[in-house]
This record gives sequence, C-alpha cells and structure tokens, in this order.
Amino acid sequence: MKKIFGSLMLASVMAVSMAAFSQQDQMKQDMQQDQMKNDQMKQDGMKDQKAKADKKSKKAKTKKDQMRQDEMKDNRKDDTKKDEMKNN
Repeated sequence: MKKIFGSLMLASVMAVSMAAFSQQDQMKQDMQQDQMKNDQMKQDGMKDQKAKADKKSKKAKTKKDQMRQDEMKDNRKDDTKKDEMKNN
C-alpha cells in the first residue's frame, strides 16, 4: 500500500512539475511572439511616417515647380508686352 501511494505521489509531483515547465515555456514563446509583433508594428509605423513625409515633400516640390512655371509664363508675357511697346 505504501509503495502504491508513494508511486502515485511521485507520478503526481512529476506531472505537476512538467505542467509548470511547459507553461513557462509557452509563456516565453508568447512573449517572443508579442515582441516580434510590436517590432513589426513599429516598423509599419515608421513606413507610414516615411510615406507621409514623402507625400508632403512631393506636394511641396510640385508647388514650387508650379510657381516657377507661373513665373516663367509671367516673364514671357512681360517680354512680349515690352516687344509690342518697342514696335509701337
């Protein structure tokens, strides 16, 4: 009876320790996965910020280009007016 009881106690202690060990291992894996997800989210956030910055810089460049073109058109009009005035 003592041997059976001792064997059962040993088996139960082993089962509990194995369960605790596997739970710790699972928790470590979950933490690693969470950390990887957070890193990916940060990288995605950085990509979004870069994309927004690129859009802003492109808009600024197009505005500058449009302003330059407008200035060139105005200069041409002024030149043609001067030429007309000289011809008169």
